[in-house]
Amino acid sequence: MTDETMADKELEDHVVTTIDAPVFFDVDETLVLHRWPKELNSKEMIIMMPGETSFAYAVVPHQPHIDQLIKHYERGCKIYVWSQGGEDWAEEVIDALGLKKYVTACMTKPVWIYDDIPMANWLPDTYRVYMDPVDGHHTKQHTEIGDDEFKKISLIRKLHRELLQARAKIAELQEEK
Repeated sequence: MTDETMADKELEDHVVTTIDAPVFFDVDETLVLHRWPKELNSKEMIIMMPGETSFAYAVVPHQPHIDQLIKHYERGCKIYVWSQGGEDWAEEVIDALGLKKYVTACMTKPVWIYDDIPMANWLPDTYRVYMDPVDGHHTKQHTEIGDDEFKKISLIRKLHRELLQARAKIAELQEEK
């Protein structure tokens, strides 16, 4: 049995021992792919950034991860979805994928974790899962977003949030008149 096959078997056999155990899914490059392999036969979706029609993203669903999200839900887990793009973006993607009924809450990905126990002690690396979007096998490989691309995406999202705040402020000032 190869390491990859063993990892797939571990994932398949994983039994949740705690009712309502929380399971977290990231959005970008985990539930949806912004860049996808040619051999992935999945329909492209356009998802609009909340509150603004000029920010649209072409993505495809990462079906193996979506299937796991549903399986965890069916086992009684609480499903949390987070994104560095923010809570609104996570909610927009979950809505577009038709997953609202499975998800307990969406949130912005945490930037700090305060805990007396090191993360590696309670969340071993083997519980960080990434599945190949084409064949669905568990793999340690994952899509890396280069620093320049990550900075561009972060800047666009930051500017979008500032634009929405400025529009809200303008509307507030206009109402005061």
